[in-house]
Order: sequence, then C-alpha cells, then structure tokens
Amino acid sequence: MGNSALRAHVETAQKTGVFQLKDRGLTEFPSELQKLTSNLRTIDLSNNKIDSLPPLIIGKFTLLKSLSLNNNKLTVLPDELCNLKKLETLSLNNNHLRELPSPFGQLSALKTLSLSGNQLGALPPQLCSLRHLDVVDLSKNQIRSIPDTVGELQAIELNLNQNQEKFKNHAQEGVSRNGWVVQSHAAVWKHGTLASTIEQRDISDLRQDILLFSPQSPPAGRELP
Repeated sequence: MGNSALRAHVETAQKTGVFQLKDRGLTEFPSELQKLTSNLRTIDLSNNKIDSLPPLIIGKFTLLKSLSLNNNKLTVLPDELCNLKKLETLSLNNNHLRELPSPFGQLSALKTLSLSGNQLGALPPQLCSLRHLDVVDLSKNQIRSIPDTVGELQAIELNLNQNQEKFKNHAQEGVSRNGWVVQSHAAVWKHGTLASTIEQRDISDLRQDILLFSPQSPPAGRELP
C-alpha cells in the first residue's frame, strides 16, 4: 500500500488508540508504528504476510491491550513481546509457530490466548505462570500429549481440538489428578474420572471439539454432567 494511505492510518490511530490494517499484503510490521508506542491500545494486522516482529519496537507498546496477527507467516516470537505488561488478548491463529518465547510467562495481564493453526508440538509450560488467563485455544496444532503440569494452568477453557497425536496414560493420570474435565462427543472427563473410550484415542478421530475446562468454572452455557 502507498505511504500516504499508511500515514493516514497512523494519524487516525494516534487519535483513537486503535491501529487496524488487515488484508493489505503487508510483508513486515509497519515501522511507522514506533511513533505510537505510548498510546496504542489495539493493533490488528491480521491477514497479511508478516513473517517476523521487530524486537526493538514490539516490546515498547506500554499501553497495548490487544494484539492480533492472525493469518500471517510468523515462525518465531521475539522475547521482547513479553514486555507488554498490559496485554490482555493475543491472537496469532494460523501462523507457523513451533514454540513460545521462554519469558512468555511475564505477560501477567494476559486473559485470552489464541494459537489455533500453528505447529506447536507440546502444551507450552510458560502458560502455567499466567494467573489471569481465562481462555486458551491450541486447536489445530501438533500437540502429542497433555502433561501433568496442566493442573497448574489457571485458564477456564483450554481447546485442544484437532491435534494430531494421542492422549497418553501419563496425561490421563496428571489431568484427572488435578481436577480437569474433558468433554467431547466420544467421552466425558467427570471431576477426575475418565471414560475409557478416550484412552489412547487419536485426538483427530473425535467428531466434536475436545475442550478441557476446570470443574469449578465451566464455560458459560456448558453444564457439567
């Protein structure tokens, strides 16, 4: 897109605190946004071709609450992203991420994390440090098992639909021991009791979503059996 059009978006964002530039074929994070690090609350650059985030800029958005880069080409996230202490919503669906930065647990205000359609091979342990996390979407990744540490996760809802491998026995023991519930078409995890039909089943075989959520706080509209 032309410089004048981008400049107009920047000027608008300076007044509103919201920068949205979707479906524009952008190949890089707009450097012009470094002028707005002190007043942007929302950035949405979804549906572009961005393959990286600039470390020297991304961590300086001190007021940022929502960051969306769905449907881009991100392969890694810089550690500096974790400096966004007021970030509440991070949406990175349909990228090429294999892991999260080591200091990801420093995003202390994060409430909603969407990483559907990436290449994660495991449930990131950093998530267990996020005490305000409500919803985590890890669907359509390559997660092979649910580790025992899932019991430390504070989220109300964890979506693991359409992952590629199996729930192993150690995952069954860890999750049931820590009081999580699994509901799906094939089986129901009831307050630590796992229906046998899900044991050693391939996640992708299940006909409906697999959602894990704490029995103390089920998602709205979802009654526990």
